[in-house]
Amino acid sequence: MLEHPFLTQEVTWNEPQTESMHINRLSYSTATTTQVISFKSEFATKYSVKKICGEGSFGYVFEAIQNVDSREYAIKRVTVEA
Repeated sequence: MLEHPFLTQEVTWNEPQTESMHINRLSYSTATTTQVISFKSEFATKYSVKKICGEGSFGYVFEAIQNVDSREYAIKRVTVEA
């Protein structure tokens, strides 16, 4: 379970970028900049990310809409180091 792609793929930040959303590239805009999160996972195919709600020492919290039921969720992505 600890080797699941949701847990093992790195999150990378690239600034500035144009806003785009692809299966393997999630993005959000703030008032001052656009930040891009790139990683491959099942998460990217099941949810549409609206924004990053927060960031802490363990990872990120995303505000997202599930593509199946169109409901809003807060999803925490924990960074696991080997």
